[in-house]
Amino acid sequence: MPNRRPWLRLYTSWRTDERVQALSPYLRAVAINLLCLAGECDPHGTIQLSPGQPFPPHSLARALNVDPAALASVLDRLQTAAVFGLSRRSDGTWLLGKWPASQTSDPTASERVSRYRANLDNRNTAVTPTVTPTVTVTPNVTVQSRVEESRVDVNPLLSPVAAAPGDIPPPAGDAHSSVLTPKKKKPPAPTKTAYLENVLLTEDEYAKLVARFGQDGTAQRIETLSLYIASKGVKYRSHYATILVWERRHETGGNANGRPPAAGESQGHPKPDVDAFEREWGFGKYDRPGHLREVPAVP
Repeated sequence: MPNRRPWLRLYTSWRTDERVQALSPYLRAVAINLLCLAGECDPHGTIQLSPGQPFPPHSLARALNVDPAALASVLDRLQTAAVFGLSRRSDGTWLLGKWPASQTSDPTASERVSRYRANLDNRNTAVTPTVTPTVTVTPNVTVQSRVEESRVDVNPLLSPVAAAPGDIPPPAGDAHSSVLTPKKKKPPAPTKTAYLENVLLTEDEYAKLVARFGQDGTAQRIETLSLYIASKGVKYRSHYATILVWERRHETGGNANGRPPAAGESQGHPKPDVDAFEREWGFGKYDRPGHLREVPAVP
């Protein structure tokens, strides 16, 4: 069966046709198989192996998916209902009389489809014009000014309000009079120098200590504080203030505020025993704990 049609037409009136609706779902399914088989036979619209040669009953039953015993009655019922104009010819072949009216192709259809597809391709490949966006640049506008404008818009309650007659003007530094006043920056902390690795003093602090205790006295107090920090691992916010507090305790024999100790109160922080510390840890004149460093005799 050459020249098969790859597709068929089925009109929507199939669903509402009274003769079709009178058939059972099984017979309607057989009718669709019959229409498909007619599109595979030569010529189209007939049910035959070749011109003038009918299908054997078992082959036709298999092609229509029908029980061979019920094939004759099924075809008779479809012929009675005139489905697709089905009729049996004298040579035993079958003919769908409504085939030419329902399935004949429009001779201009192929040309029209080709024309439509060509127009669609041209439309898809059309060059899209380039649109250059226009950007307006406002001169003399800084980031800081825009930030200040946004602050005024977002916080309208903080904006300056004109004083009514008789109102007391806000004091200097009030929030309403300094909404956009920038905060003052803290001055940078003075640079400190490390003495004996543990004591940190600014140049001004060191000069004050030298002026009060002399060069040797300042060196002794720095050494005492450095050894104490190294041995105890303590931290002080100001080493300059710590030296002065220790000196006050040493002079008064009491607390850091200079008052004498009460009964049972501690005598203040004792002055560290530098020799005992060096002897215990093997520093200074001791080469190891408890042993004096051997100094070679000068010839």
